[in-house]
Amino acid sequence: MRKVITVVVVAALTAAGATVAWAQTATKHVLKFDISATPLKLSKPGKPVGLTLRYKMSLEETTEARVAQPDSMTFLLPATKINPDAFPRCTKEILRQKGPTGCPEKSLIGKGTGTGDATPLIEEALADIMVFNGPKVGGKPTLVAWGKARGVQVTATLTGTINKTSGKYGYRVDLPIPGIPTLIGQPEASVDGFDVKVGAKIRKGGKTINFIESPLKCPAGGFKFVMKMVISYHPIIGAEPGETFPGYPAAGTPKEELEDDATIACPK
Repeated sequence: MRKVITVVVVAALTAAGATVAWAQTATKHVLKFDISATPLKLSKPGKPVGLTLRYKMSLEETTEARVAQPDSMTFLLPATKINPDAFPRCTKEILRQKGPTGCPEKSLIGKGTGTGDATPLIEEALADIMVFNGPKVGGKPTLVAWGKARGVQVTATLTGTINKTSGKYGYRVDLPIPGIPTLIGQPEASVDGFDVKVGAKIRKGGKTINFIESPLKCPAGGFKFVMKMVISYHPIIGAEPGETFPGYPAAGTPKEELEDDATIACPK
């Protein structure tokens, strides 16, 4: 099994002190993904099988510079059936005001952990991630990812839009990633990894409904997933012209467009 992804993600951090710097450092990142499905089993007519997908991602810097900030993530997913309309929904406004306890219990459809980089403040911070069934936007279902850094009162909320597609893939999930501020004079935090499981079920009318259903058939070569990521170095918060931050590339460093794919083999 090669590599891949989905939704949803988060890291934020804080600390004090540091010098500011724009260093002329060449950058190159490597994106690594993996995905697995439980159970690895196809549905049958009238007997759907609920799936839990585990997405793992890491973003690595191949030079001595710190990891750049993701601007967006896009996921292409195989054709299958999802049932967001059967589940309660939670909004990013509720999550920002009340946290996960303000959401309907069954709106939670996934959870895991994320890692972030805020060098030199905190080289690696760990965050807890929860994924909720979000409200429709323009008639399209959404996912809302909420993350809280461990040890500090910093949270981030992201919304991904699920677009139904035709052809080789069944869905495209678009996830813009806003900047995650830390402190004045410091770079924004970077999301550099996550390990998240997505999958849920609910009882309605005496029946079990799954958020994700396994397909009835497996295409030749298995189920292929694709992830695309755009990353860049954001300006340092409150930086003055001429100030520098060791290991942080120059302002205007070109964006990088990364892509990877992974395949889940057909059940035997």
